[in-house]
Amino acid sequence: MQVGRLKLRQKSQGRGSIFKIIIDFLKQIYKISKSWFGKDGKAASSPDNYPHHYGHDKAGVPIIENFCRRMKNIPQRYRFAAKTVAKYHMIVREIDKITPKKAITIIQNILKCSCGLDGFMDAVKADNARQNDEARSFIRKMLPVLDVKLPEKYWNAGKKSSEILTQLRVLKYKELAGK
Repeated sequence: MQVGRLKLRQKSQGRGSIFKIIIDFLKQIYKISKSWFGKDGKAASSPDNYPHHYGHDKAGVPIIENFCRRMKNIPQRYRFAAKTVAKYHMIVREIDKITPKKAITIIQNILKCSCGLDGFMDAVKADNARQNDEARSFIRKMLPVLDVKLPEKYWNAGKKSSEILTQLRVLKYKELAGK
């Protein structure tokens, strides 16, 4: 059977054949995706910095956008989740060390993902398990920050409303973080 450029074996080849079919399928997907992507975020980093890949997290976002544009039928929620994981997978491990305002923005974006906090953190763990559990616990501890609402007397004040809400959330963040 052929699906696009993929050729799948149809006949069973005994015990473990499903595993072999899946592995063959994944190998073919990998070959095709390399021709679509050309490179991932790490490959976009400067050879002068090897073996380090500074900025590969942000460099991966336009690559994902290009891939999704070429695939056409990828739902927006998956595109957003993939770009969010690419953009924040490095910094989230040290979320307790960044400014409260930036941390709140990151947490809000993570929670907008269709995969949710656990799916996001599982993707981060797949990249590198270092500090993953601590980051997940810290983010869960900070979730009440997003429950802070703007007092009614500040409603409809335009940009000032947004600034006041941010200030209130930062105060709550600092309280919860013990800063």
